[in-house]
Amino acid sequence: PPPPNPPSSPPPSPPSPPPPPRLLPAEITLLPSTHVTPNGEWYVNTNDRVRIVSALDDYARDLERRGRAEWRFAWTAAPLSRGTRAPDLHSAAVATAGWQGPALVLAPMSLTPGARYAFTLTVWSDTALGAVRSQARTVVRVNSPPARGAVVVEPPVGEELSTEFTVRARDWLDEELPLTFAFAVAEAPNGRVGGADPAGDVAIGERTAVPWATAVLGAGNRTAVALITDAMGAETRSVCPRPIVVRPIRLDTSALDNVLDRAGDADPAVQQQLLLALADKLNEAPAAGGKGALDVEQQSRAREQALKLMARPSAGPPANLSTEAVSQRASTVRSITQAPDQLTADAQVTASSLVHALSESAAANGVSQATGSRLVGSLGNILSTDGASLSPEAHAQVSGSVVAAAAGLGSGLLKGTVPGEAAAELLSEKVNVSASRHTRAQLADATLAAPGSRGLVALPAEAL
Repeated sequence: PPPPNPPSSPPPSPPSPPPPPRLLPAEITLLPSTHVTPNGEWYVNTNDRVRIVSALDDYARDLERRGRAEWRFAWTAAPLSRGTRAPDLHSAAVATAGWQGPALVLAPMSLTPGARYAFTLTVWSDTALGAVRSQARTVVRVNSPPARGAVVVEPPVGEELSTEFTVRARDWLDEELPLTFAFAVAEAPNGRVGGADPAGDVAIGERTAVPWATAVLGAGNRTAVALITDAMGAETRSVCPRPIVVRPIRLDTSALDNVLDRAGDADPAVQQQLLLALADKLNEAPAAGGKGALDVEQQSRAREQALKLMARPSAGPPANLSTEAVSQRASTVRSITQAPDQLTADAQVTASSLVHALSESAAANGVSQATGSRLVGSLGNILSTDGASLSPEAHAQVSGSVVAAAAGLGSGLLKGTVPGEAAAELLSEKVNVSASRHTRAQLADATLAAPGSRGLVALPAEAL
């Protein structure tokens, strides 16, 4: 008989519909700081701007590029040390880029030395695909700066352009060794110890491991300042409680030649001290008459010679200078150029080239508000001269150096900034520089205030 028919197989089931698309939470990475404790906590210094920068994973960034998600951010802070308050992240004076962005930036002195804090970033997006939320947390420990020391000066009284004053930092203690030291002077009007504002500090040399430095100063009452820094970067600024009294001398031709000769043979730090003191002396008053007094032509030649000494290769390549060395030279060149009517054509070319070179160092390493203000003030002095004395070639050289220097200072101001922070400005009578960082979306069709609020700059979206 024929074999029975095999049982029929049931028809295949239709394929299951694919699951609905869903949004995955963003993966957050908090970029590490320079110093980390053995248990993973970050070391930060209260004298620095504290930056905590986040980065989302490729998937999250791709979703935003395709318009599938719009990520939002919120930062919170909580103290982990007893008796410590949380920083007010809603204050623009504390969180300079706000508390609702991918980066948190805290202004200097916002955290308590020795305390611990937890910072949490929440990232979320609400879309038609659903709502997702992620968090990342980090703990920071605030490094305590050096303490319990003192600053002394010997001798307390001397003469300008000749007495060598010694500034010492004594008995400073810190757990994070070794310590390094930088020294500066500031004006002390009417014999009162000043130096309360660090913007008035004038560096007298490089930062080193030696706890003392020498200085030749211009006439007037001065305050000695020491900047003591530990191995983690925490810094204490200490002011000598006694003023330095520097008596004036009569600057005649012989004294002028002596100062310029000494400056030509001195090491770079002492050279800058001598040239700054000389320039301050020349700036005291118009040329006085009388036997031995310098006339305007002699003062003009002295400024030109001082600038040429600064520009010599032996003074060190400006682009490779330390922060302290740039600050010291910025003070010197601003004082030398303070009398624009006494700047020869050669002096204008040399001064503009010097400021350009110093601004290149600022662009590479960042620039403080004080140093930047001195450099942009020098540019203003140079542009206040009588341009008719310049040849076409010299005019082009000065103009090119000024523009390049202003751009370099803008780049220096941008170092370490994040989108959302207020613009940093350097202002003078002739040159204003403003620098701020923005995302492309923030700049599209935006109108920004020009430096010094002198006009507006419109940025059409199609130009970006």
